[in-house]
Amino acid sequence: MNKKRVGIIIGIIVILLFVVGFVIYSFVINKTEEKTESITVKHETAEKLYKEQDGETCTEVNIVSHNAKVSETDDKVLLYLIFGQMKKDKILENEITKDDYIKSAEKILKNEDIPEAFEDYVYEGYAYELNGDQLTRKKVECDSKKYVSKLYGYSNNEETLTLNVKAGYIENEMLYDLNGKEIGTYQEDELNEMLDQGTLQVYTYQAQDGDYQLESVGMK
Repeated sequence: MNKKRVGIIIGIIVILLFVVGFVIYSFVINKTEEKTESITVKHETAEKLYKEQDGETCTEVNIVSHNAKVSETDDKVLLYLIFGQMKKDKILENEITKDDYIKSAEKILKNEDIPEAFEDYVYEGYAYELNGDQLTRKKVECDSKKYVSKLYGYSNNEETLTLNVKAGYIENEMLYDLNGKEIGTYQEDELNEMLDQGTLQVYTYQAQDGDYQLESVGMK
């Protein structure tokens, strides 16, 4: 084999290696970009679901003390989430039709999991009652507790999205977890860090036609 032929063969091999390397590089970059985009979308979704849990001042917040499916969960835990959605939908008035209540609730719960009747549920300074086809409210005196929380983390796959929320309350300038354990003197600029010691509540949502409906609540 002469030198010219050897040179041609080596040149072909180099070109092939370059092409293969470029294809592999492009595939890796594209997959990375797809993964990054997916994470960004999921983070926005997680933030949106968390922010819909927005009633913290003069609001009744029940502690999630064990893992349970929505059908086994205390109604007041569900009402906290429903009223957050109703607030977002701007329908919190002195009188609300049951139909409007159901429309908001169905955005986060399956119809069969929506509480059909309740009384004296306190949300942002009002006690609400659902009796028949009408939901009414009356002003109440607030206690000294102010509930605070933060999105601590989340995990997701194609079917579910799980939110980890750290929560506590402020009373007499002290911060406590939801079980009443003292965390420390409340400092507004340190609240985010202090809530790392708060009570961890877990909300798992099921993907449903592009939206997420609550499937279970629990703790870790």
